[in-house]
Amino acid sequence: MLAWIVIIVFSVVMPLVVYALRENIKQSRQGVILDLADFFGFENKYDEKTGESTRHRTHIDIIPSFEFVKYKYFMSPEQTKKNDRGDLAWWRFLLSMLPLMVTLMAGCLLVLSPHALGDDLLQKLLGLMKIDKGASQVVFSLHAVVLVAFLAAYISITRRLLQAVATFDLNPLTFLRSADHVFTAVLVTIVFYVSLPTLGSQLWGGVVLLVALAFGMIPDLGLLTIYQHAKLYYFKQQNVEVLKQVKAMPIEVLDGIDYATRDRLEEFGVRDVQNLATVNPIMLFVETPFGIYQTIDWVAQAQLCMAVGPENFVRLRALHVRTIFDLEAAMLGSDERIPATAPGSAAWVGVKSSPELRRLVGDIAFPGFVERRTETGERRGESRLDDDTLTNLTRMICDDLHVHRLRQIYLIIQERLLQRYALPKPGCDDKPPSQPQPLVAANPNVAT
Repeated sequence: MLAWIVIIVFSVVMPLVVYALRENIKQSRQGVILDLADFFGFENKYDEKTGESTRHRTHIDIIPSFEFVKYKYFMSPEQTKKNDRGDLAWWRFLLSMLPLMVTLMAGCLLVLSPHALGDDLLQKLLGLMKIDKGASQVVFSLHAVVLVAFLAAYISITRRLLQAVATFDLNPLTFLRSADHVFTAVLVTIVFYVSLPTLGSQLWGGVVLLVALAFGMIPDLGLLTIYQHAKLYYFKQQNVEVLKQVKAMPIEVLDGIDYATRDRLEEFGVRDVQNLATVNPIMLFVETPFGIYQTIDWVAQAQLCMAVGPENFVRLRALHVRTIFDLEAAMLGSDERIPATAPGSAAWVGVKSSPELRRLVGDIAFPGFVERRTETGERRGESRLDDDTLTNLTRMICDDLHVHRLRQIYLIIQERLLQRYALPKPGCDDKPPSQPQPLVAANPNVAT
């Protein structure tokens, strides 16, 4: 009785709990999105004819990044309009769970009772392949190998399902892929095991268990191994030498990201600097526990790191150039970032670029174009890039869709802050409207 309870929990209850978590997370994040809508300038309008309440923008243009987030999370179980994208019905998820439940139930039976599926089936399998390895020992060893592969596959699909829930990417195809993962892992492990010579030592048996663990976590690894041993050279092979030259940049190079933060970001598909540089910061804010300013800062840092490389990125910090916007301000200036008609524009303190500043930043950001350098990295020659080339190169780097998207969000938030909290320009007596007076402690060392 206890065995059947465990089987039902691990094979039937687990997929149902995953689906329930999806619905709970959807409702929770919808509340966060509605709060963001209020911040970005939406207001509720009630239509007396239809009796429906809709949200309209008040003074800010449409933000595509925010619209994509709304499109992802605001779905109804049934399509209310012809062109609306409705959420998938619950029975579609249930049908896609059935293959996974059956596969997991068969695997759990094998785990709890090695002889539940019958030794005759394994004996016939070995007989069909004309393998004679000493009946009982072979059956016992095969059970152990399949057990390891199944447990590894179960752990792998559980992590995949939880990640799909975290990113709100769970759909019926996810359950079907999970069932295929478990079945393929067990099948590949059996084929690999019975194709080996007789186990001659316990050490060799341990190696086989490690291989079964790897095949359970990554079934494609087992398929590629079989393809290579089968001499199937018509499949496209990977260029290993090129892969050695291309390495992923870890996100720990960015300020504010350590191992624990990287582990949380990996749950949402952010595994290297390139992933973070192209992510939607609003989506990252909604789906993670991190704040909106923090996600914007991380994405801006990642975009600068992708543009200049990790070594130059670290060196630019000494000049307080941390983000792609700092590079843009230093090389191009930021006076034109806020339109003159924008609220609070009179109090906007822009950054004035100069040839000296561009040369100083350009020598660090693009060191390959400097004629000579010492071992410590100091410049001992003139840069081969003139001032126009430096500005044009910076414009080319900043003329990117991901940078434009981040800049739009950055400027909208900045505009809201400038309405009250901006500093006055040097020599300007006008103050921003409704600017609160800051509380400054008296300092006897400062002359007044």
